[in-house]
Amino acid sequence: FVPTQEMCMGRKLQAVIGEVFAERHPDLLLFRPNAALFAHPQHGRLTCTPDFLAVQRYRLPDDTPQSPVRVRLYPVECKSDQGGQGWGTPGTDEVPEHHKYQGWQQAEILNATGTYFPRLNGKRFSWYYVPYTASDQGLMRATYIPMALDFLDSIDAGEQPPLDGSPSTTEVLERLHADMDPEA
Repeated sequence: FVPTQEMCMGRKLQAVIGEVFAERHPDLLLFRPNAALFAHPQHGRLTCTPDFLAVQRYRLPDDTPQSPVRVRLYPVECKSDQGGQGWGTPGTDEVPEHHKYQGWQQAEILNATGTYFPRLNGKRFSWYYVPYTASDQGLMRATYIPMALDFLDSIDAGEQPPLDGSPSTTEVLERLHADMDPEA
């Protein structure tokens, strides 16, 4: 697999996007896990590599000053694009559907209550938060995790995934068959 120029640039921009996100969220401690691969506790083949992890310290209303400080962990996925379809109002959960599912998978694996999506669109910065609710968790566990594990089993069995017409599929096919007539 050879990453595209856009993918390489997106990876380089992650540091900048993460830095701006951290400046705008002083209540979160942001750190980079350096491409660490996290696995689901029950389904080890289901993994994620979040761009950043955010830690938030908090106390419950009935905690005393002597109570231990509690922490929440959130995956943070940096996005950079020009325009991009499916993005809604900044600060909401209105993200493209495939990013929502990416956030849900990371939240499931990391036992988080949601995922942050800081975004750079040209020179405009925004961020989104996709919660991972009990209902989302039920859907993931009943439907999407079994589907993902079935897909991984099919790959292990040597079954070729169906052609879906996505730009990434087309790009891979063009690389694999560079000697072929593009019109064909």
